[in-house]
Amino acid sequence: MFQHPEVGGITLDWDTYPLPGNPGPVLLVFTPEPGTADAERLQLLASLRATRDAASRQPSVGGVPSRPRMSEVRPRATARDRRPSPSQAPRRKMPRS
Repeated sequence: MFQHPEVGGITLDWDTYPLPGNPGPVLLVFTPEPGTADAERLQLLASLRATRDAASRQPSVGGVPSRPRMSEVRPRATARDRRPSPSQAPRRKMPRS
């Protein structure tokens, strides 16, 4: 049984299908029993996902931009990115002996 926060528990059957390769990868396919509450919950999840995906692709409404796609999100700068390059770093004077 899979527990999902939006639709609750979903019981799914599973099948394995061998794939070419070594040491023998397999494809797992999970399916609900047709006509059950589990099938309806899985369909509801698919519908919720499709609705959210469609909403994220909508253009801005009233000047408010829609949520950016992952391909549009820039990675955060890290401390390493903010470090000056050796040519930009301040030079330290060595004391004379």
